[in-house]
Parts: sequence; C-alpha cells; structure tokens
Amino acid sequence: MRDQLNIQITFPVPATAPSWTAGTSSRPFPPAKPAPRRQAPRPRSVPRPRPLPKPGGNR
Repeated sequence: MRDQLNIQITFPVPATAPSWTAGTSSRPFPPAKPAPRRQAPRPRSVPRPRPLPKPGGNR
C-alpha cells in the first residue's frame, strides 16, 4: 500500500517541477509572501462627514 502511494506522489513531481520553477511569478501560484494588507485610503470623491447642524435657529 505504501509503495503505491509513494509512486503516485513521486511520479508527477518531476514533470511539474520545471514548469513552476521556470515561471515563479506565474498566475496559478500565489507569491510566497503576500503583501501586508494596508487600510485603503478614503477616495477623494467621498466627502468627509460633516458635523450635524445643532438644533436651534443657527442659519
């Protein structure tokens, strides 16, 4: 049982190894270290929240 498993694992590896080592930045393989996720800056089109007008006749 173990020999069968070993053959299945070791056989495809040599065939696939050269393809992904040649193209390290290929699409199917994500980068080893993903960039740290930074907080997205507020888009310029969205205005800053304005303070609500105080109750009372301050026009």
